[in-house]
Amino acid sequence: MTGPAAARVARLSYFFPAHDEEANIEGLVAEALDSLPGIAETFEVIAVNDGSRDRTQALADELTAAHPGVVRAVHHPTNLGYGAALRSGFAASRYELVAFTDGDRQFRVADIGRLTARLAEPVGEQARKVALGEGDRGLAPAGRKAPAERRRRAGGRRLVRGAAEQDRRLVART
Repeated sequence: MTGPAAARVARLSYFFPAHDEEANIEGLVAEALDSLPGIAETFEVIAVNDGSRDRTQALADELTAAHPGVVRAVHHPTNLGYGAALRSGFAASRYELVAFTDGDRQFRVADIGRLTARLAEPVGEQARKVALGEGDRGLAPAGRKAPAERRRRAGGRRLVRGAAEQDRRLVART
């Protein structure tokens, strides 16, 4: 977040693709449940299990049962790939503002607040419609994989992409 005065957004759908992420899924959902109340008044967390062969599916279902109405799981019967997992996450999102990070915890969920804060900043006569953040390979926190550059515009929805804590580049486009 940008500080104690940072305004929360009204509603936010947050999702993450997960393929064989049993080591990360519980920690990522806990991080999201801890961080998102400071970012959004109402939010949901969606785990997109992309055909995992480990315990990712079972853990996602347990987390859904433990946090009804807040945590949900989408399951692919087989691994369909990162793009299909993103499409499933966007399709499952209920709110107009959508954020996602990778399931391997290479981004901190709290950094989404830095991006949502940018949405409120005016650009000319229009508010920002899309805020994209990307990490830098040298800035990934210890224990997290280096972020890759990925950008995607979500049709009709505002998109917030996770950013590394010390993100050097924050791009906003209308």
